[in-house]
Amino acid sequence: MFLPLIFRGDRLRTLVIGGGDVAQRKVDDLLHAGVTVAGVAPRVTDSIMVHIKKSDISWRFREYKPGDCRGYGLIVVATNSGATNLLAYQEAKDSGIPVNVVDRPDLCTVYFSAVVRDDPLLLSISTGGSAPFFARETRKSLENWVEENKWGLRARYASDLRRFTLEHVDSHDIRNCLYDRLMKVSNDEIESWKNLDSPTTIWRKWMSELEKGML
Repeated sequence: MFLPLIFRGDRLRTLVIGGGDVAQRKVDDLLHAGVTVAGVAPRVTDSIMVHIKKSDISWRFREYKPGDCRGYGLIVVATNSGATNLLAYQEAKDSGIPVNVVDRPDLCTVYFSAVVRDDPLLLSISTGGSAPFFARETRKSLENWVEENKWGLRARYASDLRRFTLEHVDSHDIRNCLYDRLMKVSNDEIESWKNLDSPTTIWRKWMSELEKGML
């Protein structure tokens, strides 16, 4: 059984245990999501070292030891040591901190999903750690679908429309009709809105038509 959640990256402090290629990929993913990242490992890849020198992340150049997990909201473990992986997992689990031990689904309380991003739209795909390659291939198909159908652009206008209606529309029925109208707009029309300073003039016209009972 799984409970899908979305973390606010800009409000999350994460500890990465390990400094190899796998840890590097996790560091990159976390930074891309706006996470505050710290790490612990005696050696790191060149890419991680670049992040350290740029002060993108903080790092302790030593082996993990119990107590390192204290104060973090997520623990990511990516070492070649089974003993270290188990110790870190146990500490995080006992402390109630979500933990992901890479390639050890039995030592995870959370899993990294394959992600399609087209801000503000985010789609998360997971097999619960059982077949990550399948999630990656599914992501590729969804990336094409999102791009072809302008879902990211539509999502941006949906966010703007919701703010507009909360400020200017009192009727819940009219709000819902406006949301429905947006979802039915063609891809070509949505694309044409990029040439406007703002589509609010269009939305006001929709409001007027709704109020007059024309829709």
